[in-house]
Amino acid sequence: MLREITQIEKLSLIKQHEKYVGLLATLGKTVRVELTNGSVITGQAQDIDIEGRLVVVGADDNSVRHVIDTGDVVHLRNADHG
Repeated sequence: MLREITQIEKLSLIKQHEKYVGLLATLGKTVRVELTNGSVITGQAQDIDIEGRLVVVGADDNSVRHVIDTGDVVHLRNADHG
């Protein structure tokens, strides 16, 4: 495992990001995000931007693209299961 971490550390930040995003199970799934202000966004988890924020394309508001800081996310789950 240490060898693998060393190899990843040698990659550029963009390549590290691409590798990370490629491993995520959440992307492409329908999610429900509850924000700290009480509002809720339901849509498709589309991406993780280079700063680590979740990008959700909203289903309820004409496919508006929401960029969500992890600090703002109270609850994130597959909306189909809850």
